[in-house]
Amino acid sequence: EEYDVRVRLKESQRDLKAGYGRTFVPNINDKLVKLSDVADAAPREGPATIDRQDRGRFLQLSADVAEGVGVSSVVNDMSRAFKAEIKLPPSVRCVFLGEAEKMEEMQGGTLWSVAIAVVFIYLILASLYESFITPWSVLVSLPLSLTGSFLALYLTGETMNIFTMMGLIMALGVAGKNAILLVDASNQRVQSGLGRRRAILEAGRDRLRPILMTSIALIAGTLPVAIGLTEGSKMRTGMG
Repeated sequence: EEYDVRVRLKESQRDLKAGYGRTFVPNINDKLVKLSDVADAAPREGPATIDRQDRGRFLQLSADVAEGVGVSSVVNDMSRAFKAEIKLPPSVRCVFLGEAEKMEEMQGGTLWSVAIAVVFIYLILASLYESFITPWSVLVSLPLSLTGSFLALYLTGETMNIFTMMGLIMALGVAGKNAILLVDASNQRVQSGLGRRRAILEAGRDRLRPILMTSIALIAGTLPVAIGLTEGSKMRTGMG
């Protein structure tokens, strides 16, 4: 059994100003000494508690983000307010912790992941096609997938989070897969003797069906995630 036990001084002992001369405190040897023998009493105003971090005092302000508002937008607004309106003295600095700090780390990690993925895609395609130019026809299609992704996020009012970034990476993969199908089919027709324009048109016609099949299957698979019918799935709707 565990019980909450609260201990407090007697009512006559709670007034430190009146009982200052009768107050004892322990010293380094755990012996009680009279407080008036080691300190003088003077009424002053000061903080009730002092919090320290990185060898400096800090004051933490906490708040929750309203529904439909992204953490990054709040951080940007607060940063502008501290620079333009509040104007902190030189000895005071402002840093963001909690979700804002995790969001910044997550964005940096995601950008590195995407950059490394693009580099590896380029190296694999360069070795596959034995050309340093052909892979660029695949890579230039990757940013186009982000336009539709950001448009969908804007229309649905979703914010950037870890699940949204996972969805963006998945969209990049789908766009790269479609581009590889088209480029590979075009190269095969060019090698068989067709002109470049005709080879591209025929490749687009022949590869339209598999591209639509895989894209529709992906949409059907992510549609339940995007709708978010249950409370637990609401946080993952951005990925869908």
